[in-house]
Amino acid sequence: MADVVFVTPNFGGWVKDEPVGTLLLATIVRNANIPVEVLQFRHFGDADHFDCFISSAVDKILAKNPRIVSFYTRCDTYHISIKIAQCLKQLRKDIYIVYGGPQADLSAEDTLREIPQVDYVCCGEGENTIIYKILCFRRLLPSFATQNPPSSRRKAKYEYFSAGEGLAPPEKRACLVS
Repeated sequence: MADVVFVTPNFGGWVKDEPVGTLLLATIVRNANIPVEVLQFRHFGDADHFDCFISSAVDKILAKNPRIVSFYTRCDTYHISIKIAQCLKQLRKDIYIVYGGPQADLSAEDTLREIPQVDYVCCGEGENTIIYKILCFRRLLPSFATQNPPSSRRKAKYEYFSAGEGLAPPEKRACLVS
């Protein structure tokens, strides 16, 4: 099981196709003794069969029993990440959904406004701030998740928070910048 699951849009399975930032972040998290997994889109089956692909993705992610699911987002697979996030939240409202990557940077405000299933969007490079952010999540999760599940913040206005400010208050959805 993993506290954090990183999901990447890698269909081929080759390391050369893997977002290096995600591998680096997963390594940093793992070195901090936080259980982490990286799942690639290729693990979910054939994307030509979209509904089966999404169902498989959700099942495989939930099988890891994560507290946080972080998607590396790109424009060509953004719709897939959105659908997976929507399905995850439908089944597990207590999971925190975090978007990062180039598409997240480009569409942070739109994502937070239009996709209520996304709790946080991380903009910029996360290598210097990931542990701080994950530790904030971990410290808050045991009591915070039961008192203020992410779904309770869906209609809240988002704000920008820098890495040094920690996580947004529970009533806020946030764009986290490094």
